Amino acid sequence: MNALFVKIFAERNCGAAELGRDIRKAWHVTEMRGAPELDRASLRSILKSVPPRERAALHNHMLDTEHDRILYSDFGWSATAPSPDIIQSAAHAADTLFVGVTMHPAAFAAALNARPRTPGAATSQMPLPDWLAQPFPIHRRDGLRDAEPLLPLALWTAKARALLKLADTDREVVLLQAANLRETAEAALTPHMMRKEDTKPGFARIEVPNWEPALRRLPGRDLREFRLQLDDGIMRALGYDPL
Repeated sequence: MNALFVKIFAERNCGAAELGRDIRKAWHVTEMRGAPELDRASLRSILKSVPPRERAALHNHMLDTEHDRILYSDFGWSATAPSPDIIQSAAHAADTLFVGVTMHPAAFAAALNARPRTPGAATSQMPLPDWLAQPFPIHRRDGLRDAEPLLPLALWTAKARALLKLADTDREVVLLQAANLRETAEAALTPHMMRKEDTKPGFARIEVPNWEPALRRLPGRDLREFRLQLDDGIMRALGYDPL
């Protein structure tokens, strides 16, 4: 398959922008948009028109609206849980390579803590075990049916389950780990796209937070509670050892 389009699904801080840049450099393919393209000056002006306490809600509404605008053309923003139903119904999906980039769930939670990239969700830095116990707000652009806040590990599980569901369809899907992009991405992607001559993709290594020492210090009871939020089968399917 020589894909005409590539769509990257990657959770926050998993390297979607870097991967897209490397793909555009080395392959003849059109990358589908995965980030809001709202004019920043206009966005700031609109946000200043409402009281400060209302700005986070308005900002999230506008981001959701931008996601809705590209949902059926470009399948939404990169951090959404992909919808196999929408993808299967789109004629251009047959010419699209779907690339899913994952992190270990605890590394994802640590990255989400450092850069939540969700208006109103920013918190003061806290130890990873405390962060794991804090529900994270869910918005329409997350692609999940339930809009109730989820604990970070439960959010990882929901997004990972959606990626695996997409991979189980007849669409062309490649799943990559953020920590191993430099070693694995070129070989995994080359069969699906037309390479540009005399190019060598320089895949960026994503900085994965060091989460293991914090988890090792957890009391056994807390660790068992966090394990319940994860599905061992999903972790193994994505190449991760269970906690």
